[in-house]
Amino acid sequence: MHGSHHDEESESDESSPRKYSIHEEHEQGDSPAGQRGQSPMTELDAAPAFESRVRSIIREHAGSRVSPSTMNVGTEQLDVADNTQWRGAADMVYGIASPSLLSKDESFRLFDVFVSWMGTHQHYLDTRSFADNVDLLYASDATRNERMLDIWFTQYLLVMAIGMLIDCPQSLSDIPHGQQYFAEAARRLPPTYEMGYHGIISVEILALACLYLRWCDRKHDAYLYSGSAVRVALALGCALPFREQHGVSSERCHRTRVWWTVYVQDRCLATTLGMPAGTDERQLRADLPKPTRGFEDPLPLIISVQITRAKGDTITSFYGNATISQTKLVQKIQSTLQGLYEAEKSIPPQYTIDFSSPRLRLTRTSASLYLSLFQAIILCIRPIIFQRVKDRINSSRNNRPALAKSTMMTRLCHSCREAAKKSIRILSAMREDPSVAPFGYFDLDVAFSAAFLIVMKGFLDTNDFNKPPDSLGPAASVLQHLASTGNKTAQRRLDELKQFCSNVWSPDKLSAEWGWLKDASSGSSFSASNSVSAQTPSLMLESSRGDGSTPITNASQTTPALDALEPWGNWQVSTEGSFDFGGDMDLSMDMGNIYSCFNDPNLPLTGIDEVDWQEVSKMFSLTEA
Repeated sequence: MHGSHHDEESESDESSPRKYSIHEEHEQGDSPAGQRGQSPMTELDAAPAFESRVRSIIREHAGSRVSPSTMNVGTEQLDVADNTQWRGAADMVYGIASPSLLSKDESFRLFDVFVSWMGTHQHYLDTRSFADNVDLLYASDATRNERMLDIWFTQYLLVMAIGMLIDCPQSLSDIPHGQQYFAEAARRLPPTYEMGYHGIISVEILALACLYLRWCDRKHDAYLYSGSAVRVALALGCALPFREQHGVSSERCHRTRVWWTVYVQDRCLATTLGMPAGTDERQLRADLPKPTRGFEDPLPLIISVQITRAKGDTITSFYGNATISQTKLVQKIQSTLQGLYEAEKSIPPQYTIDFSSPRLRLTRTSASLYLSLFQAIILCIRPIIFQRVKDRINSSRNNRPALAKSTMMTRLCHSCREAAKKSIRILSAMREDPSVAPFGYFDLDVAFSAAFLIVMKGFLDTNDFNKPPDSLGPAASVLQHLASTGNKTAQRRLDELKQFCSNVWSPDKLSAEWGWLKDASSGSSFSASNSVSAQTPSLMLESSRGDGSTPITNASQTTPALDALEPWGNWQVSTEGSFDFGGDMDLSMDMGNIYSCFNDPNLPLTGIDEVDWQEVSKMFSLTEA
């Protein structure tokens, strides 16, 4: 198979970059010492075929002694068991054809897309060195061969794949954009025992692979890569204090910034999945990045580290921690919110978002910092809202008055709602600003978390169940935009949101502007087994914009349902700080029984969006019985 491919390429025009065979060069690739060839026995593409053949032999040998059902369990089902989340990344590599080399112009265009998304709050690679290597890739046949045999080319392939994913067109596709380039990069990854030999670029490559997998919703596989990136960085001494590292100042600055980037990446994934982080915070001695000539302002990266630490501490200290007393819990919540408040105040003026403006001015850095900040706020406060939802449901079912509300906890709930609404406003504004890299796969977690919170707070605040909260429409529109880019997980989240809303707000009694909740569709791919309630049919939302502007025109349909919503200016979003917490907010008083919000055995919360969504939804399902 590969031989015929090689022969075909050898007859092609060698001068055309688009026709240059990436896989041809890979087959000639060497180890770091330049000696390791690749034999047919180690060809990665043969793995699925070999596995399939072994299974066939087992089946043939079993013959009539094993029933079809038993044989299936013994060979197929036990291989994957319940760990279906691990199958996605393998399917993205095995059987995927090698891509052609892009043109130089297209390579630099996708690199620019990647850099525009990267902003200044993260540092995955040295952009100057990478650009120089791209120049060498197209300088001559000799330099091209040299670059394609170097581990740098694996990094190049990942950057191209990520650039394609960021720059994905508005069309549905079963194949993630850039998959061929990711698959080729995955096949070229050096084995673990070679990682240290290659130095810091190994960390960069693992982190980039993690990015791509996470945005393709292969979070468990991404978690493996993020943990590997952290450990290789630790082994290389990237997390040592600056003065203890070797090399010139620019190299040490680069390694330090890469370290904190993979630290943030690993902590965010661990928080999302409820897994342990790859490092013990108590053992870290790394200096935070300092202002250095030739590097971006380090403050956005430092703020990102602070917010990430707060998220991780919230998950480990607040949720399900029965060993902590209410007094200690209140102190931890107060210190966490105070730290987040100070982090917001330290955001440089050029990255500050003015929410009083009818049209937000954003950069990728400002959007990412505020979205991360708001997520931390929501994570810290939302168990209070969930407990109030439970109390309201129980009060309604038992026909008794609602419990008295703590004034201080009410202020916190208001702050949590504002964080969710502003998150949706940022995501909506990012669709309108051409200077910000197009958002898509990588903002799904924020969109779903914010929409989840808006639904819960809307349920608490409304006395009219014929009218959903005003902020819900734009939240659904953001999820629909993400789904329209081919993000199947966004479509599932949207279906879950609509099913849930249909249990709370009666679709047949809603006004015309909420037609997106009325319109039932049988074409959804959403599985009832994952549904928050199997009683309500899965729904589909048509393409539209949720910011009050002109609807997106689809090739087959245009639906203005969400465009009838009130503009953002009428939402009464707070124009003060991002949340109502300052020096005058003392949580030691009037906090009620906040301990039960985080440690209720009848409402076990984890901080993981999908898991908590299912737990809260069970309460509504019970009321329908």
